[in-house]
Amino acid sequence: MISAYLYRIQALIGHRIQRVVHRGGGDYTLQLADCDALALSDEGDAQTWAPEVFDRLKQIAEVAEAAFGMVHASHH
Repeated sequence: MISAYLYRIQALIGHRIQRVVHRGGGDYTLQLADCDALALSDEGDAQTWAPEVFDRLKQIAEVAEAAFGMVHASHH
């Protein structure tokens, strides 16, 4: 699931992502494979991808949280 969400984000922004950095609140920086970076808070008027990118990042967090919970539930 996480890979599918990351591929969608890459398709939306038109770049390959190297890393995602949470800057606090609802702001994220996308570190790109070409060493450039895009911050969701810096979105220009011509870019309409930020709301969907934010939604995909929330979905990634939910999948990661569920996986973490399943791993740790089996240890008890």
